[in-house]
Amino acid sequence: MSKLKEKYENTSKALTALKKMLKRDHKDEAVRDSIIKRFEFTVEMSWKLYKVFFEVTSHKINSPKDIFREMLEYQILNTEEVEQALDMIDARNTSSHEYNEDKAASLAEEIPQYIPLLEKMLNYKGLQESL
Repeated sequence: MSKLKEKYENTSKALTALKKMLKRDHKDEAVRDSIIKRFEFTVEMSWKLYKVFFEVTSHKINSPKDIFREMLEYQILNTEEVEQALDMIDARNTSSHEYNEDKAASLAEEIPQYIPLLEKMLNYKGLQESL
């Protein structure tokens, strides 16, 4: 199995697990913490998937924010979606580097808005054709 296909499958599984967890009660602290951890993991897997995709199809990019900016250049995401992706990276960074009860509750409520973006990234035709 190619590295790109392996990254794709792992990212797809991570997103599925996140969506499954989002169906549970966010007010339960353990569920909320699990949602946040799955979100962090899924975001990390998503940008690293595209890191490998760009390495295979064009050139090497190391920074998650640069990956998302490159996605605009390749018309994988539009300007608004790239802004949302950059916000998503900031949310992921904040959640993984500091823990605050109020921020955690807020982030758990914010995470569902990122699901369509993560799904669009997985369903990009150019990525699918490269697998």
